[in-house]
Formats: sequence, structure tokens, C-alpha cells
Amino acid sequence: MNQKKYIKYLLSTIALFIGFHLFMWVFFTSKIFGLDHKTSVGDLARMSYQVDMIVEKKLQYTLAKSFLYDKTYKNQKIDLITVGDSFSHGGGAGLNPYYQDYLASKYDINILNINPFDSVHFIETVALLNNKNFLQKTGTKYVLIQSVERILTDRFAKNINLKVDDQNIT
Repeated sequence: MNQKKYIKYLLSTIALFIGFHLFMWVFFTSKIFGLDHKTSVGDLARMSYQVDMIVEKKLQYTLAKSFLYDKTYKNQKIDLITVGDSFSHGGGAGLNPYYQDYLASKYDINILNINPFDSVHFIETVALLNNKNFLQKTGTKYVLIQSVERILTDRFAKNINLKVDDQNIT
């Protein structure tokens, strides 16, 4: 094969490759990732690439009571503290995306959702709150730690420092 034919063949192959992937992105993948911000795509639809499972979820809050977070917390008594990842931070979107709101409304309790502190493990976050007497000051009765299953082992099967004491956190 001469050099001209080889270059035409190579460019045609590259063009087909790029064209195929562009087609897949425009008609399937971009919808799966929900990049238009009008829809929220659940994990099942995203992992299975089932475009027909995508449903529009409008963000709505209809429950009687809401949980507290760092900006809404004003030294109230706290019955339950939640520490977790995106699920604890409303990652599901749609109608009442926070499970904490369901718990707060059903049991009429105050719930505070806390982000794990920088470079501190979920359990170390709770230990730090305990070491700083935050749990005692707020009267916290329960702590709920939430983690997605796919990284559960990475998060919890390691050495955890229960004596953590960060001076920057009060």
C-alpha cells in the first residue's frame, strides 16, 4: 500500500472513530450524565446506560420539618447527627431529597447533618465531636454514619484515630 492510500485509510478510520463516539455522546451518554441540569439521573440509569429510565425530578420540599446543617445550626438541642456522603447531602434530588427531613418530620426531632471534616475519617469526625464535648453540649442521643457500599471497605477497614483533636474545629 502506498503512502497516500495509507494516510486516507488512517484518516477515514479516525473520522469514523470520532464520528461514532460523537454520535454516542450526543444521543446517549450526555443524557445519562444529566448535563442539561433539567433532570437528575439516578445511579441505576447511569450505571446501566438505560436512557429510558431517566425521569425528570423537580426539587421540592413538602415535609413539615427540615434538618439542620452548618449554616442553619444556631446552638439548638440536637437529637441525631448524620455524617455521610452525597446521599446524606441530597444527592438523590427530586421530591424531599434528604432522608433526614423524613426522620425529622416523622419523629419530631432535631437532626444536624455534618460534612466529614477535612482529611478526617467519618468515624474520626464523630470522635472529634465527642472529644470536643460537642455531643454532650448539644444533648445528642444518636449518630448515624452513612456510606455508599462501593467504598465501604476503603472507608472503614483501616486504622482510625479515636483520639483525634483538631484545634481548628469547635
